[in-house]
Amino acid sequence: PAGKTEPNFFKGRAGELLVAAKLLNLGFDVFLPISDRTAVDLIATQRQQTLRVQVKSRWDPLKNKGTQILLGRWDPSLVDLLIIYLHPAIYYIIPVEELDAGRFSLCLFPYGRGRKRAGQCLEEFFGRWDLLKAQSGP
Repeated sequence: PAGKTEPNFFKGRAGELLVAAKLLNLGFDVFLPISDRTAVDLIATQRQQTLRVQVKSRWDPLKNKGTQILLGRWDPSLVDLLIIYLHPAIYYIIPVEELDAGRFSLCLFPYGRGRKRAGQCLEEFFGRWDLLKAQSGP
C-alpha cells in the first residue's frame, strides 16, 4: 500500500510476533491473519474467550519526551485490546473501552514523565498483562 515502506512493515510485523510470543507464554493460543489489511493483528484465545488484538510498536522510544503512538482510522468496535510494544521489552495492554474512536494519538512515558504534555496518557496500562487474565475468565 502507498505510504508503507518495507522496513516499517517488517518492524511492525516483528512487534506483532513479539506480542504473540508473550501471549503464548501466558497460555493463549494465537492466530495471525493472512492479510495485513484486517482491523486486527492477532487473535488470542484462552478457554472460552477470544480477544481481537491490535498491535502498535516503536523501535526507538524516546526517553525524555515520551513516545507518540498514532492511531489512524481507529474503530474500537472491531478490536478488544490495543497492545503497544516499545523496544526492547516494554508493553502496554489497553482495553478498547479506554480509547476513543477515530484518529487520535497518545503519548507514553515508560521512563518517567518529561516536559512534553500528552494528548492521551495511559501509563496505568504499562505492563498490565493481568488484564488479559481477568478478561479470560476462571
